[in-house]
Amino acid sequence: MERRYYHITEGELKRLWESRMLAKDIAKHFNVSRELIYAARKFFGLPDRDPVRADEVPDPTPEEIRARKREVRRKHFASKRSEA
Repeated sequence: MERRYYHITEGELKRLWESRMLAKDIAKHFNVSRELIYAARKFFGLPDRDPVRADEVPDPTPEEIRARKREVRRKHFASKRSEA
């Protein structure tokens, strides 16, 4: 029988926690608060995680910036056409 903390199962929480999913997204998945996720993490003995720092996220490449710019522009003009 799998251990539970309220309606949070140990296996599911462990899978999400180890995938580096944010605590707020895990909370949304289980429809509970972040505080309850942290309490369940402690209850099941899952390790702390280092927070993701802004300096660890690489800057986008020029090609990624151009692609994002094209996508935003395409969506903008599509919404303008649908308004007319």
